[in-house]
Amino acid sequence: MEDPTHQEQASPEVRRRVQASFDRQGLMTHLGARTAHIGPGRVHIVLPARPEVTQQHGYFHAGGTSAVADSGERKLVAAGQQTLIRVNGAEQ
Repeated sequence: MEDPTHQEQASPEVRRRVQASFDRQGLMTHLGARTAHIGPGRVHIVLPARPEVTQQHGYFHAGGTSAVADSGERKLVAAGQQTLIRVNGAEQ
């Protein structure tokens, strides 16, 4: 099992690029999300628990968690590469 206290870091240039992209996302700022770790093949994004990101029963709202997952996924994939999350254009 991987040691969560010792995670390999991405290069400084990759960390700067990923963080700059994340910082331009207004929704992540609005939700209060932040990056906690940027490493090879992974980005940890923290979404703090607070009333503004819950649904009517007090659990995290799926919209917030889906937005965080989408944001993280886009940071890990090079332009033009296929991912598990696909958006079909009009031509398909």
